[in-house]
Amino acid sequence: MEARVTIKLPESLRRQAKAVAALRGETIAEVLRARLEEYVQEAQADDNAAWKELTAQQFLAGYADSDAVYDTL
Repeated sequence: MEARVTIKLPESLRRQAKAVAALRGETIAEVLRARLEEYVQEAQADDNAAWKELTAQQFLAGYADSDAVYDTL
């Protein structure tokens, strides 16, 4: 599943990014996706323990009381 994200950029940066991406045969969306993936991977590599804690907290935030039934099985 993909999600749509809206960001605000200075117009000059948007134009420059679009031109560079076009020269490289990419879209701005492809460039941003690749850079965000790199950003997340670097964060994971920098502090794997903190990343595990973050993902555990996110998991637990979605853990409903009704799911506790499975803990007893």
